[in-house]
Amino acid sequence: MEEQDTPPVRKSARITHHEIKAMKVVAAKEPPALIKFFNKFKTMLSDTVSSILGIFAPKHVSSCELNGHVFPKGAWEGEFPRCSHCGQELRSTDELGTR
Repeated sequence: MEEQDTPPVRKSARITHHEIKAMKVVAAKEPPALIKFFNKFKTMLSDTVSSILGIFAPKHVSSCELNGHVFPKGAWEGEFPRCSHCGQELRSTDELGTR
């Protein structure tokens, strides 16, 4: 019988607590100053644009405008039914919501 040459089993070296802390410090380095400046500028520009657009945004949007009107339960008075939520006359079934 021939003996097979097997490499000896090597145990991996253990990492000490101080080495782990040193690795964390290296991984947690701050980004360069140019990147910080760019991120602050981008945030400031985004906030300014959203503030300006907020001035021109519609102030009040009702649930009827978003989802459609609600047909009244039972009978109604007058020629056309009125929405149960906002009271607007419903002249077409296209104005009704899917609720």
